[in-house]
Amino acid sequence: MVDKLSIVIPVYNEQDAVGFFLDELYSFLKSQNFEWEIVIVNDASSDDSLKVIEEFVSQKNLGDSVKIVNQPFNRGYGASIKRGIVEAGYDWVLTIDADGQHIPSDIGKLVSAASENVQMVIGTRDAGHRQKTSRKIGKAVLGLVARYLTGHRLPDLTSGLRLFQKKYFVRYFNILPRGFSLSTTSAIAFLNDGLNVVFAPIDIRERKSGKSKVKAYDGLRVIMLIMRLVMIFAPLRVFLPMSFVLFLIGLASLVVDIINFNISDTTVLMFVSSLIIFFFGLIADQIAALRRQ
Repeated sequence: MVDKLSIVIPVYNEQDAVGFFLDELYSFLKSQNFEWEIVIVNDASSDDSLKVIEEFVSQKNLGDSVKIVNQPFNRGYGASIKRGIVEAGYDWVLTIDADGQHIPSDIGKLVSAASENVQMVIGTRDAGHRQKTSRKIGKAVLGLVARYLTGHRLPDLTSGLRLFQKKYFVRYFNILPRGFSLSTTSAIAFLNDGLNVVFAPIDIRERKSGKSKVKAYDGLRVIMLIMRLVMIFAPLRVFLPMSFVLFLIGLASLVVDIINFNISDTTVLMFVSSLIIFFFGLIADQIAALRRQ
């Protein structure tokens, strides 16, 4: 049960949305029974986001209930989340975006789904929520890779609304990236280590203002993320099938060579390649295990 909650909010150039969002969040929190604090991480916004935040805190006279952390330069979404978690004072931490897409009252759904036997709750958006086709395809591919790596179906890997126990999340600081892929990487890390991750359905709405920080070249970043996830969490799941396929090709080639009484270069190449890839997989698996520790 969640009786104390730290809410981490990364902010970057959200001057037109963050005021409305904080007001809505505060209205919700006032009606709750749990103790709470808000940690706002301003990621070196170049607009008036910080001014809007400070005015809100002053008007509501929130004092120690809100902690504002200013990054010296823009470090990225993931870096802001990690900084906020470090500053969080409670065991349960919730992250939520400041662009107004998430509805603060949905926090109650995540809190209700949490327990000591659950280490992370992810707010699952409706699959039909508005999104560019290219991003839907990228997320679908990510979902398939994640399912292959973890053995679990993950309905929403990139949701910014999630609740987790801090003591487990900090375990993975050394492998979590500074960018948006922190959401995906952290969920897979939890599942890969056998921690309990549950999904709670939430609503989503249009941004109050501004544009998504996700750029057009994120297709390439998705490919790099997939490769990174594979190498961190399950390199053998890639290297072993490749090695096995090459071994089978070499075996088939050997049968033909025996019939022709001649061992070809192709056969030798397939068997040697199979062995090399197999041992590369073993080395990669050991390195990945050490890195996760």
